[in-house]
Amino acid sequence: MHEWIKPLVSRGRGNVKVLILSKLSEEPKLAYEIYTSLKEEGFPIAISTLYTVLKELEKDGLAKVIEDSTNKKYIITEKGKEFLNKPENLAILRRYEENINRLRIFEKVGLVELLKTLKELFYSVDRLNEEKLERLAELIKGTDREIRTIMYSIYSE
Repeated sequence: MHEWIKPLVSRGRGNVKVLILSKLSEEPKLAYEIYTSLKEEGFPIAISTLYTVLKELEKDGLAKVIEDSTNKKYIITEKGKEFLNKPENLAILRRYEENINRLRIFEKVGLVELLKTLKELFYSVDRLNEEKLERLAELIKGTDREIRTIMYSIYSE
């Protein structure tokens, strides 16, 4: 779970509806499959929220349930497809996909681990002695300079 990504993707109920409908547009899915897919992409939601939104989608005619003897799968309706293809909803999906791609890059270059370490540091920094604090400051300043050099090179290309 990537707690720090939450601010990157607005988590309003409307956005969650769009993301769930997007999952249903791929193929009919069990609620658990939707839950797992969102969680794997770094967008975990409570299972209770998922079921609430699925009920709302059904009520609004955007999704329906297909049941067999053992499973209850959800499928997008034509009305749901029209809703999903509205420009504002396509923008939500684009932003979500961009952030998921950024998350994958973050993971690839080790930034997810670095963020976890920085979070741990936040809660333990008051226990470091002066020597360790000075060393930490040097490391952070040097790393910050290097990262900024790389970032600024993007704009000069």
